[in-house]
Amino acid sequence: MEELKALRRKIDEIDSNIIENLCLRMEIAKRIGDLKKSKGIDIKDIERERVVERHWEELARLNEIPPNKLMEILRNIIELSSYVQEGP
Repeated sequence: MEELKALRRKIDEIDSNIIENLCLRMEIAKRIGDLKKSKGIDIKDIERERVVERHWEELARLNEIPPNKLMEILRNIIELSSYVQEGP
């Protein structure tokens, strides 16, 4: 049971790191959104999204993660990033 607890603590640490990195990503997304607004650029950038998707697909393959599962996560991150960029 101690090994199970230790492994779960490691997962908790990793989850905290994921959240910290998502927060950092959202801070940057907000700055990008502000810049886009000031330049009159559309928030939605399909070409950029495709570049990110291809990058994630490659990372999934390299790390032997089913790409379709990782892409579900990415779609949620992109949706959140767009929401943050649009702002109030």
